[in-house]
Amino acid sequence: MARGISQAPSASVEVLDAARRELHRTHIALLAQSRNRTVRETIASRRDVPLGIQAALAQDDATKVRSAIAGNAHTVRSVLDYLCSDKSRAVLASLLANSNVPLEIVEGLVSHRRTGVRRLAAARLNDKVRPPRVEDPQDEDARVPELRERATTAQVADEAIPPERQAHQFAVVDTGARRTVPPWARPWATC
Repeated sequence: MARGISQAPSASVEVLDAARRELHRTHIALLAQSRNRTVRETIASRRDVPLGIQAALAQDDATKVRSAIAGNAHTVRSVLDYLCSDKSRAVLASLLANSNVPLEIVEGLVSHRRTGVRRLAAARLNDKVRPPRVEDPQDEDARVPELRERATTAQVADEAIPPERQAHQFAVVDTGARRTVPPWARPWATC
């Protein structure tokens, strides 16, 4: 087989499978571990990638996979924070081209050590059509399925807790205390 043919987009059933619309989370997780870089890149560009898989793909050896997850508009803030310290210029360019990149990340990349990255970040700050996103941290928790429970817990914690009421009229008896109480002092005992 010729070199590079196995990496072609239509050369593998896995690539076609990764591009399917309806995939279960476990299937996405299996495909994200594929040896084929094109499969991992396709998974990284999906809109329904779970948080743990986003974090794993952000640490991938292939630059194209990291670029795909950096350019994905549905990537969570913590993964974008991790990717802003990537050494690859292509990953940082994809991050700055992301329509959902937060303002703080773009402002941080304005002072990057590479001139090309600084120019891209300054151009993104000055872009009137696609300005960087100003975000609310709790809003992100509500959007990510894995963090949705945390967001609802935080909202519930802010509300007052109602007093507990007994659901029945029976006395609750501790079985350990029942043995130590003499029979004539047990109000629940039947004679």
